[in-house]
Amino acid sequence: MPLRFINLNTGTFSSSAELLRAFKRSPEYQTLVSDKSLTPDDLAERADDVIRNYFAYVMLSHVWGEDEPLYGDVKSIPNILEMSPSSPGTLKLQKFCRIAKQRGFHWCWSDTCCIDKSSSAELQESINSMFKWYRNSALTIAFLLDVLQSTPDALKQSRWFTRGWTLQELLAPTAIEFYKGDWTPFLVPSAGDATLLNYKLVPEFVQSLQDILDIDKSYLVDFNPGLDGVREKLGWMATRRTTKVEDRAYCLLGILDLRLPVLYGEGERAFIRLQDEIMKNTDDTCIFDWVGEPSSLNSYLGRSPSCFHQAVWRPSSHQTTTDETVLETVSEYTHKLSAMLLRVAESLLNEPPLGHFIANGRMNLRTFVYQVESVQLTTSTEVRKKRVYTYHVKADALEPMTVVTTHKLPDTPSAARSLSIGRVWDNALRVIPTRSKIRKIPGVESDDPTSDDNPWSLKNDDYLTILAKRMREPFVAQLLVVHPDGQFRRVSTEERIVAQPRFADMVDLRTPRTLIVH
Repeated sequence: MPLRFINLNTGTFSSSAELLRAFKRSPEYQTLVSDKSLTPDDLAERADDVIRNYFAYVMLSHVWGEDEPLYGDVKSIPNILEMSPSSPGTLKLQKFCRIAKQRGFHWCWSDTCCIDKSSSAELQESINSMFKWYRNSALTIAFLLDVLQSTPDALKQSRWFTRGWTLQELLAPTAIEFYKGDWTPFLVPSAGDATLLNYKLVPEFVQSLQDILDIDKSYLVDFNPGLDGVREKLGWMATRRTTKVEDRAYCLLGILDLRLPVLYGEGERAFIRLQDEIMKNTDDTCIFDWVGEPSSLNSYLGRSPSCFHQAVWRPSSHQTTTDETVLETVSEYTHKLSAMLLRVAESLLNEPPLGHFIANGRMNLRTFVYQVESVQLTTSTEVRKKRVYTYHVKADALEPMTVVTTHKLPDTPSAARSLSIGRVWDNALRVIPTRSKIRKIPGVESDDPTSDDNPWSLKNDDYLTILAKRMREPFVAQLLVVHPDGQFRRVSTEERIVAQPRFADMVDLRTPRTLIVH
């Protein structure tokens, strides 16, 4: 529950503690406790309904304009609803309050005046709690100042869809309603149609939102915060803007269900801290799938959400090695692997995959490394006042690939040896099949296959086949340059690098290396 509300009965601010005192003075409370005809079970059920309805609150979602009324401006006003509308921001606040009151609510909240931004502690708590506040609201009203007609084209042009904070204000609420610039509903309900109190229940409107945002409607209707699909969620913020650069990271906290100290003034470092927090809480290596400028701290991290503007990469059907003949060939090969290679594979599978910072922006990262053999410049063009180079790159055990970058790469054979293609350890390689058809592989001594101490006890007879298949599928790669001290740096690119292992190399069980990257 927010720390502070506007009391729609008095037009003044009330803290969450004052809400309880107001409830005990309310007619609803007096009626509840004076009804002696209720059984204990009936009383408990009635109390739940009364409490839920009394404490229900409405949240405002909008684009900030000039002269918004801040907490310090209105905290001493006797009645916010009756004060003179001296600015468009004040008029907006009053319109919102009146609509909420007409709907029968007692409490409402606006980010303009319900947060005391002079208190760093309150601002910290508010930013880290904002998603939950919107999620727990009975209704969120989204005000689109620049929308004057109820048409899909007018809706699409609204600035509301381009701002950072409004993303979570759309995803978090269970019920939301949109108002146009004249404070009339975007959708006009038919007689007796209560569903328009929640636009998330209107399929045509949700489809319009999906078309505008390119976010699947399943997220728009019922969104669960967390790190599942983190790469896709970072991409949602790629083209959105915030007044303060730090907010491009902070407004993702609730969506990702993370917490961070709020440090205005740190600039782009806020997004670095967010990526670090993501790495601490998930092993999804898709966070390294970005293009554009790297962060100032580490070359493996993107500078801003804009680096994630490309859609999530998924191999096309013709890129995957699912052909039965191929699988049979790989299976036959893996069954003939020597005991030594099996133990290498076992060690590889049980290595912890997580990357982590060690000092001075350096990071340990488990990576498969493929040596670059040759680099050939194919084109050089001017793009948005930047020189962009396109290269044809060949690397050990990989098919030739295209690399597009603003960096001029060394193209002599000897200098090209300083370059490598990196494949960050992907935990999908560690997926262990369920117990079934456990088989002793010829030539390899092992303990009882059902023993909990046996690292192979959960692996079926096709596990190495599955591993080999996955190692041969295309993957998102990074171009690396090694420095004389043995540390690596990622070379930023303008387009995603997709590498394809060569079939001629059959099963490449190279062991991942722990690189120090900076």
